[in-house]
Amino acid sequence: MDVGGVCYGHRWWAPEAGRNVLPPVVLVHGFAQSAASWDAVARRLAEDRAVYALDLLGCGGSDCPEDPEAYSLAAQGRALAAFVRLVREQAAAPVASTCVGRAASAEDAALAGDEACVGVPAPVSGAAPVGATSPGGAASAGAPTPAGDEAGVGAPASAGSAAPAGSAAPAGAAPAGSAAPVGASAPAGDKAMFHVKPWVVGYSMGGRVLLAAAAADKAFPQFVGGVVLESAGLGPASESDRAAAARADARHAAMLRTKGVKAFFAYWEGLPLFETQRALPDDVRRSVAAERLAHDAESLARAFDCAGQHCMPARGQALETLQRLVAADVSVCYLAGQLDRKYAALAADLQAALPAAAVRIIPGAGHNTHLENLEGFLSAWT
Repeated sequence: MDVGGVCYGHRWWAPEAGRNVLPPVVLVHGFAQSAASWDAVARRLAEDRAVYALDLLGCGGSDCPEDPEAYSLAAQGRALAAFVRLVREQAAAPVASTCVGRAASAEDAALAGDEACVGVPAPVSGAAPVGATSPGGAASAGAPTPAGDEAGVGAPASAGSAAPAGSAAPAGAAPAGSAAPVGASAPAGDKAMFHVKPWVVGYSMGGRVLLAAAAADKAFPQFVGGVVLESAGLGPASESDRAAAARADARHAAMLRTKGVKAFFAYWEGLPLFETQRALPDDVRRSVAAERLAHDAESLARAFDCAGQHCMPARGQALETLQRLVAADVSVCYLAGQLDRKYAALAADLQAALPAAAVRIIPGAGHNTHLENLEGFLSAWT
């Protein structure tokens, strides 16, 4: 997908034949990750719906542009909104190859012209993932947004134990067969697959990009059925919080530029926020570390500079954005790990400020709830 001359890659997972009965889901990854990090989640979700995961800038198959502004929350939010529009408007068609669509601009991103087919066999039943990258997209380079969510200032007390599972996305009838990838044109006469609105899930900094998309595109509530924010920041609560976040973001950017990716992540993985991940199986930890180290130091530094926590709108503006979604009958769900004190407390604050939001605390999980408690993550909102 091309937005303003910048290419974004994506992956998609097709549902099993005859089981495409739930709304599609769009997944947005966290800092120093890629769409591939959602594989375990996507395979489960794709048992009965189409699943798409966007590569943010500098990650996976997306470009690594020189312009720092391209990494801003506003710019990537606009790109995510364009991608969700494409998913919403995509028609169903069994395909013989994976086609990656490109749109001329954010304004006409719903049009899937100038397709490039990469000649990958169509997925078989069982929801095997197919990686679809934008034409000409750079290899893994840098993460597009900051670690403001991951390395925020302060750590309030826990919000408590888990709440009951959230309500499921609305179901509806859908034609049998595989979902066409974003940008692939359906043959004339095929029924539209996305007769219901997609749900969008954003983890950590991906949740912040999701908030930016909802804030930037006033029509966003018209083409989404629900949003799920997983361990995502909601913006500085005060100017002193913003100043502290700016100092932390500047320090992290400088560390990346002077010491490099390997030294930075040796420090990063030692932060208290990620302490719970040290108990994960060795192979999982190696996979997480390898994905982080595949990124480019300068792209990660630009993420801190241009889309760090200090760049987020004030807390009140984020709450207004969520209230606007609720008023438009868009389901809003916020997830946090029971062992993640900062974001569990933020979840409690959100519940008090916006009672209509479904707040769920995932038992036994830290910051990355879908990695640390997959079943708890899925049952909380699906």
